Amino acid sequence: LEDGLKEQPDCAIFGEPSGIDKITVGYKGRFSVKFTCETPTVHASAPWMSSNAIELLFILWKDIKTKLQTNDDNRYKQITSCLTQINGGTADNVMPGSCNLMCDIRYPFNYNPDQITNKIADIISNFNKKYSIEGNAKSTFAYEIIDSTPAFECSKSSVVSRSVSRAIIKKLNSKPQFVHKTGTGDMNLLGNKMNIPVLTYGPGNPHLSHTSNEHIMIDEFLTSIDIYQNSIENVFNLIQRI
Repeated sequence: LEDGLKEQPDCAIFGEPSGIDKITVGYKGRFSVKFTCETPTVHASAPWMSSNAIELLFILWKDIKTKLQTNDDNRYKQITSCLTQINGGTADNVMPGSCNLMCDIRYPFNYNPDQITNKIADIISNFNKKYSIEGNAKSTFAYEIIDSTPAFECSKSSVVSRSVSRAIIKKLNSKPQFVHKTGTGDMNLLGNKMNIPVLTYGPGNPHLSHTSNEHIMIDEFLTSIDIYQNSIENVFNLIQRI
C-alpha cells in the first residue's frame, strides 16, 4: 500500500464495520508470541526420568497470563492474552519432549510494548533457572515474537474525525459515538507508518466480524454511502482552511 502512494496523504478512512452511528478511533496493539519447552524424551512408563514438556509449558503459560493481565473495568485499557494454538508430543506411549504454543497478546495505546516483552523475557529467564534440573533432566524454555503491530489512536479533533462526525450528524441528525476497539486493524499499520490521522468507519455490527452470521443491513449500507461522500467533501473543505 505504501509503495503505491505517490503522495503523502493527509488522512485516511478504512471501511470496516463500526456501526452506522459510531466512529472507531483506536485499536489495541498486538503481539503474536510463540513459546517453546524442550525436555529429554523418555518412555511413558518411566515418567520420573524426565519432565513432561506439555505440562511444563502449560505452567509457564498460566504464569504469563497471570502476570501480564491488568485489572480495569474498561476492556480497551486491559492487557489480554489468549492461548490460540498448542502442539506437542510424538506418540501415545512417549513422554512429550517438546511443546510449543501460540499466544495472542493485546495492549492499549498508552502502554509501552517494551514493558510486555521485558516482562516475558524475565519470566522465561526465571523458568529456565527454576527448571534447569527437573526430574533428573534439564528443561529449557524460549519465546519468539512472530508478529508485532503497534497500537494506534486517532485524535477526535483531527480533520478526518471532525469530517466524518459532521457527515453523520448531517445524515442521522445525531452525534456519533467515538469508540476504541480491543482488536487490531489496518489503521494501526497505515497510521503509524505514514504518521497521519486514520479512523475506521462503516455499516455493520463489528461484533459479528469473522463469525458465520457476519452481515450488514442494506439500508445502513446505502446510508453509509452518503456519509462517506459527505465526509470526503468535509475533509477537502477543512484542509483548504488550514
